[in-house]
Amino acid sequence: TLVETVCPTYYPLPYSDNSDSYKSGGDYMPECWERFYSSTTYKPYVNSSAKAGTTGNGFYIYASTSYSNYIVLPALEGKIGDLMMSFDYRSNNTSNDQYFLIAAATDVTSEETIEKTMTVIDTVKMPKYADPNKVWYYYSNNLSAYTGEAGNIVFVAKGVNQKTYIDNIYIEKAPTCFRPIG
Repeated sequence: TLVETVCPTYYPLPYSDNSDSYKSGGDYMPECWERFYSSTTYKPYVNSSAKAGTTGNGFYIYASTSYSNYIVLPALEGKIGDLMMSFDYRSNNTSNDQYFLIAAATDVTSEETIEKTMTVIDTVKMPKYADPNKVWYYYSNNLSAYTGEAGNIVFVAKGVNQKTYIDNIYIEKAPTCFRPIG
């Protein structure tokens, strides 16, 4: 008996995913997520070493100078530009400056269509020479740089031998005023 997962047209907000409940390994991505990659050796997947805490899993994404990799989040309700996103991230490479992109793409059916329809929202930089086993960084930003009406949020890895781990993704409607600090 074949069981087919039916993904909702849009996931409600707030959207939270810490990837702890997923199977880990090169063959696994969550249902209703997509991944595109040029090298089967370094495809994005749920990884047990990518966790920001002491237990669970996170997402692994890798790129080199010859190819890029993409993790496509499921479609969310509302306009992407009206949302705020936060997550934990780290690099597993201390020899190069590392970065990955947060983008929105209106066609996420292939690597080529993502590249043609994507708008970069933010470039997330990771300092080099950080201890790759201990230093996690926290990202939190609104996605207002995207002014389009529709699309999916995409993590894009590009660069020189870039290994990135992402965990604890949280997306909500952006607040109308700044949050207090302290």
